[in-house]
Amino acid sequence: MFGDKVDRKTILKKCQSFSKKGSFSYRVCKLLKEGEFSGVLSSQDLTHSLNEGAGKKIKVNNLTALMETLLNEDIVRVKIVGKGKNKRKFWFPGWMDKRQIEFNLTNKPSNPGDIFSENLVKTLGKDFETEMKDVTLVYGRSGTCTAFLLRKILEKLVFLTFAKNGISDKLKDNHGDFVGLKTMLNLCTKNKVDGRPYLMPKTAKEITGIKFLGDTSAHNPLTNVDMKTIVPQMPFIITAYGELSTKLL
Repeated sequence: MFGDKVDRKTILKKCQSFSKKGSFSYRVCKLLKEGEFSGVLSSQDLTHSLNEGAGKKIKVNNLTALMETLLNEDIVRVKIVGKGKNKRKFWFPGWMDKRQIEFNLTNKPSNPGDIFSENLVKTLGKDFETEMKDVTLVYGRSGTCTAFLLRKILEKLVFLTFAKNGISDKLKDNHGDFVGLKTMLNLCTKNKVDGRPYLMPKTAKEITGIKFLGDTSAHNPLTNVDMKTIVPQMPFIITAYGELSTKLL
């Protein structure tokens, strides 16, 4: 999804250098290893987590100076949001991409390439320009809108790949109406191009989550979709887009 990313295993291996029990760096690394520091934390939240364990109590104002060594080693990263009295620091593990964190924290307008790979955006091309721009506007801001658009892109991608390969009629029922997305996904696993299915069975199974969220956003008037429920689905939806997009070439 994003570049400039170091894997978790590499970061935790770097942590082995900080083996002096009770030291500040050791305590931060311990949180990383135990999964207590696996996402974005404000200075206040991180300090609170550190002070729950044994050792000298940490003050929020001292956190930046104490973090210097870990920052230099890229074990931990920081993003500063706001200015003056409104300035806040957010800390996150080195295996998380800073551009992604910035995008989610600041809600600044961004490019489709910050959500999807540049290669995928290029492959989808002009047929998906509007959808890519729309996702950029709502991603990180509205889970309901994001879920709807991700589902729409998936359904449109299935239709275009079948049409390009001359089998769009398979997406229609006995009455000539287009079948639902669930049936479309099943058809994607059964139909092949050059011996490979439009979607691998495992991929089709994994993306039922985004179908559910998309249906919820479009048809459930009493429920909104939270971005927190969408983010875990993104690796699967991006994989599905990638597999389908190869059938457009």
